[in-house]
Amino acid sequence: MLTKLEIKIEKNEEINLNTMSLFQGVLMERIDREYGNFLHISNLKPYTQSLSIERDCIKWIITTLYDEAKEKISKSTEGFYESNKDKVLECSHVIVLCIKSRMDKSHLNKMIEQEVHDCRILNDKNKSIREMVCKNYINIHKYDLKDEQHWMEKQVYLNLGNILLGAELLEIDALPMEGFNKQVLDKELNLREQGYLSSVMVALGYKSNDDFNLSLPKSRFSKEDIFTIL
Repeated sequence: MLTKLEIKIEKNEEINLNTMSLFQGVLMERIDREYGNFLHISNLKPYTQSLSIERDCIKWIITTLYDEAKEKISKSTEGFYESNKDKVLECSHVIVLCIKSRMDKSHLNKMIEQEVHDCRILNDKNKSIREMVCKNYINIHKYDLKDEQHWMEKQVYLNLGNILLGAELLEIDALPMEGFNKQVLDKELNLREQGYLSSVMVALGYKSNDDFNLSLPKSRFSKEDIFTIL
């Protein structure tokens, strides 16, 4: 189930992105080492966190999932997508990859500030250039090509590739799934209220001996059909 923790901090307390990173170390000490290594390789975190400045305090909001989350996620695989239900319930972990419902200014600002924090942006001039480039690309997809959400999903699938590669390096089996009801999943996890839309899921674990695919040969097009050498 999705759970949220709100910590209220007095405004006179010093808090920044470095403070938030302390939570990462505490949490990673309490999860399985193999899963922790996978998250590290994939640059993923089993939670989200944000700072919200209120009138009289600062809110540190942490959102994460616990075991019952699988039950909620599996509801999106009922009916037409029933064949994926057991894959969700029986795997070790499920990752739901999402896109923003809209690429708003606040998200862009948050990304830029993160890059400043990570020393990817070194001065105000570079920051202004970075903001201009990002805004130009966003406006192209929002107003000219009118494919903003499709463009964001392309970015998600780049991360999906990293997840699958990271799992393979750790000898963990991974199954990407598009076969689920996105409307149901968005509702079960309250994604739209948080400004997100589900895109694709990945089930992690190890192959079952009952998997009928294990006894079947792979079927692939020939290299001549796939590649064109210029």
